Amino acid sequence: MRHVPKVAYGRHRNLPMNRSEHPENDPVRKLEERLASRGDALSSRSMPREWDVVDVQAPRFPWYRILFNRIRSGLRRWHLARVFASFGKGSTLARPCHLYGARSISIADRVTIWWGARLVAVNHAPGRRIISIGEGTAIHPNSHVSGARMVRIGRDVLIASNCYITDHDHDWLDPAEPPRTNARIIVSPTIIGDRAWLGEKVSVLKGVTIGESSVIGANSVVTTDIPPFSVAVGSPARVVRRWDPGLGAWMRVEGP
Repeated sequence: MRHVPKVAYGRHRNLPMNRSEHPENDPVRKLEERLASRGDALSSRSMPREWDVVDVQAPRFPWYRILFNRIRSGLRRWHLARVFASFGKGSTLARPCHLYGARSISIADRVTIWWGARLVAVNHAPGRRIISIGEGTAIHPNSHVSGARMVRIGRDVLIASNCYITDHDHDWLDPAEPPRTNARIIVSPTIIGDRAWLGEKVSVLKGVTIGESSVIGANSVVTTDIPPFSVAVGSPARVVRRWDPGLGAWMRVEGP
């Protein structure tokens, strides 16, 4: 790495600066020349603070710290690969997080799961895939994914913070047997297509299929299927726009 000279200009002394590559574009040099032509000395009073120019360089860590971080990351990946049914290359799971039934949860490559995530696989068992998250998907903080039969999230899906995705409800049909005590659930698979985007605080309920490249507006509750290349908003969510490939634009959908 090349040497960066240290200089003292104005009030900021001994700051690393790089002025050798393009001296003709250096604002400090130009100011020096102007002041010299007037016979003024460059001092802390004549050097405006906004003209102090410094190079911002990435921090340099000692070799043992770099080695330690690499070993720690490798051990964490090895641990997650044993915890989950599969944990893909380049995927990250931030802490803190809540996991239940991780042996029935499959995470593909390059998946990013932010802190506060809650991933729950009900009735999990070794070899049984209940929740699958596709390659390149990002799940932002405090989102909750709960599956009992099948929750499938496609590739390159963007899930904003505080979202809820499930494939089941508690059995509430008989008032004499409340959900708290009857130990039964009603299940139906939930599927989110590739490249979909779920806005902040979206809830996706059981039995729903969201088509590829669809967008769900913030705070929406999705109770029915959403076609591909659609924009849906509201509670319950309804389609308000569809992509027209011929026009290359999102067209408004008329209707209630």
